[in-house]
Amino acid sequence: MFIEWTKSHRIREALLPVSSFYPYPKIADRAAWESLSPALRASWIAQAESYLGFSSTASIS
Repeated sequence: MFIEWTKSHRIREALLPVSSFYPYPKIADRAAWESLSPALRASWIAQAESYLGFSSTASIS
């Protein structure tokens, strides 16, 4: 039912393909990264730093 509705309303044409969606700028997109507010940049850096030394292969006891 929903799929039929989306076909009739041309929703698929309006959506980006999954391969084109990035929730954050790519590393090479310096202009996008430089346009972040200093507060937002500091927040993201602090969050990322909390993962330094993290190992996804660590055993769980």
